[in-house]
Amino acid sequence: MLNTDIQTVILFLISIVTAVLITYFLTKNHFKKSQNNSTILPLKLQAFERMVLFLERITPSNLLVRESGIGLDALSYQQFLLATVRQEFNHNLTQQIYISQPTWAVISKSMNQIVSLINHSAKDFSHEHTSKDLARAILENTLQQKNTPTAFALQILKDEIESEIS
Repeated sequence: MLNTDIQTVILFLISIVTAVLITYFLTKNHFKKSQNNSTILPLKLQAFERMVLFLERITPSNLLVRESGIGLDALSYQQFLLATVRQEFNHNLTQQIYISQPTWAVISKSMNQIVSLINHSAKDFSHEHTSKDLARAILENTLQQKNTPTAFALQILKDEIESEIS
């Protein structure tokens, strides 16, 4: 009978030690995850802010107001706008480490659509045309689209931000 009591006590102690160890490791992982979130979340939010700013800056209406191209012919203005869009994109390349791959792909596609829109708008222009002529054509082509190329990317980015903070 004493032998059975010792076995019961040993099994009871093993159960208690196991429960304590499981609780310890679960709690440790939870606190580590919380600490990572408090460190990473501000960096992610900053990346989201920068990408929203990028998308707003390359939206055709904003881009054309900011980069007027006064004194440039249409083809020089086209090259200037393309360089500006690509420079903005390259300046923000590192932000992709904080943004999901699908959202980054949508942002990249949006930038490529803006490049395509600028090139398509300039296809019938020559050096005799002015930057104003090209700007008008870009705006007209933008208005013909249901949404600007950046509108969809902005919505996807906002959705990801919402899922990160909730």
